[in-house]
Amino acid sequence: MTHSKNKDKIEAAIGSDLEWMELPDATASRILITMKTNPKDRKSWDESFEWCTRIVNLYSQPFKPYTNY
Repeated sequence: MTHSKNKDKIEAAIGSDLEWMELPDATASRILITMKTNPKDRKSWDESFEWCTRIVNLYSQPFKPYTNY
């Protein structure tokens, strides 16, 4: 299970503690990250898309060795 075996390595690579949500019937955990924004406010779309891109880039590399993607 990624959570118990690799949590410290992943958090060190990302540079912050993560909130791990166990999935009792699975061999994985879920991690949730959110940004407060109003999706109906078109003025905030650029900022929201930039945030999403930054987070995907930050998180994708540390998890890659532990996924099938």
